[in-house]
Amino acid sequence: MYLDDVDNAGHSGDWNDYISAITIADSLVGCLWDAVQANPLYTGKTTLLVTNDHGRHDYDFTGHGDNCEGCRRIQLLAVGPDVEVGLVSDIQRSIPDITPTIGELMGFTADFATGTAMIELFTTGAGLNSSPEIPWLNPINYPNPFSPVTIIQYKLPHRSDVEVTIYDLLGNEVTTLVSETQEAGFKSVQWDATNVASGMYFYQIRAGKYVQTRKMVLLKYTRGSVATTGQSIGCPV
Repeated sequence: MYLDDVDNAGHSGDWNDYISAITIADSLVGCLWDAVQANPLYTGKTTLLVTNDHGRHDYDFTGHGDNCEGCRRIQLLAVGPDVEVGLVSDIQRSIPDITPTIGELMGFTADFATGTAMIELFTTGAGLNSSPEIPWLNPINYPNPFSPVTIIQYKLPHRSDVEVTIYDLLGNEVTTLVSETQEAGFKSVQWDATNVASGMYFYQIRAGKYVQTRKMVLLKYTRGSVATTGQSIGCPV
């Protein structure tokens, strides 16, 4: 999410507007985090990364980018269950490191990114493929990303009432794949997303009192299609 009012106000040269835009952006980030904590699908499972406005001149705040001390400085705030509490990293990083860091958390490799993942921020065992709180479920899906069919696997140590449910990015239920009592052992279920739009989805497995949620990406390709660049996605505030 790009809150561009801060950058626009900075370039305008109006200090009061610039400070006001920063204050509003800060409040929106706070509201976003509160919304995450209020949603049972996201709370305890979501990491938020926040950067401030691009570094600005130490001699004129309206501009940035000439490698002066001000332009070379930017901050990163990371908060969530995967981040080491109270950590202040002294490792020098750059903005391109954000993308592979997101990839590390979500379980994919950012092959075309120029940066490297900031793994020093994470707690031991953090990331999509770990499950230290309930290691015996150990859910995975493959392939991921997929188009349009994926297999979800998990392991039950004993007989349990099981539900496997798919949710969209907004937390809306898409479909329930499993709702039954299952015996102990390795289990798998197929999701055919032929009639579902491309995007990120979550599969949530409930086994007795335990719940685990994982991310997966549905990518649909049309024969002969060509990927385009320069597209933007708007997010009303």
